[in-house]
Amino acid sequence: ISPTGQVEKVKVLEAEPAGIFEETAAAGVQGWKFEPASYKGEAVRVWAKQRVRFDLS
Repeated sequence: ISPTGQVEKVKVLEAEPAGIFEETAAAGVQGWKFEPASYKGEAVRVWAKQRVRFDLS
């Protein structure tokens, strides 16, 4: 996550079932915006893990 809160890079760590939803999940997360992290009052770049679940019921 960039110092402005934009998603810079998405990596799917795990998928079940594999090969079905990875692209859709990554594309969705790429468009998200986060509150920027800060360190000593300055906005900083950070890594974050986020679970994405699909409910097909």
